[in-house]
Amino acid sequence: MAIKLKRSAVAAKVPLVADLELGELAVNTYDGKLYTKADNGTASVVEIGPVQSVAGRTGAVTLAKADVSGLGTGDSPQFAAINLGHASDTTLTRAAAGTVAVEGVNLARTTDIVGQQTIWVPAAAMIARTTNGAAAGVLELATNDLMIAYYAFDSSTSQAVQFAIQMPRGWNEGPIIPQFVWTHPATTTNFGLVWGMRAVAFANDDGLDATFGTAQEVADTGGTTNDCYITAEAPAMTVAGSPGAEEYVVFEAYRAPANAADTMAVNAYLLGVRLHYTTDAAKDD
Repeated sequence: MAIKLKRSAVAAKVPLVADLELGELAVNTYDGKLYTKADNGTASVVEIGPVQSVAGRTGAVTLAKADVSGLGTGDSPQFAAINLGHASDTTLTRAAAGTVAVEGVNLARTTDIVGQQTIWVPAAAMIARTTNGAAAGVLELATNDLMIAYYAFDSSTSQAVQFAIQMPRGWNEGPIIPQFVWTHPATTTNFGLVWGMRAVAFANDDGLDATFGTAQEVADTGGTTNDCYITAEAPAMTVAGSPGAEEYVVFEAYRAPANAADTMAVNAYLLGVRLHYTTDAAKDD
């Protein structure tokens, strides 16, 4: 079938369905548009040429982020990635809490690079104080021969153990929060217990015979022989001295039988201590 052409030089002139036969074309030389009759069972005239609309818009179209699927209305990571263009060398820096700056574009982070960290110190890493020190012991549990190293703290005399850590450089030199893991032998009543801790830091050439900082205590309750008990976090403990990066810190853990909340009439077995501290650097170099 030969192609036939109809012409019009009238601006915005569009042929009617009745003006065209199937296979026949019409051209508007003023608008530069070409039309044909659809052969899809519907009576319609179809404009042939470039895209007729974008995101439901016609004419000179300017797109917003909301017009592109997945970008939404905010500065999403996808949109930020588009803004980065074809940069081959990406710069990644921490801009503020909860954000990372990539070549000047702030991207939300799900976790912080720095923050609270923990150090676990088992009883086996501690030493008893010479004056009123707790007694070291090892418990073998009857059924599975599980071996538990502990320090036994008296129910009437305040006793203590100590340990020392050279703190990581990333430590912000701020307060430290202790948490105690413990158990107890058989007893029938009065299961209350109070643990406490204090600490002091030493820089190079500091005298070691120094005063500990203010102690912080936390109460807990036992009840079942040889069960593992983990206290709540004690209040934040300020380290005495002038704490600095990578300093040597001595910790002292004790039981406080004089505290009214400490009612247990048998020894309490300290299994270890977890220390919560905060960092302000991602690395220790």
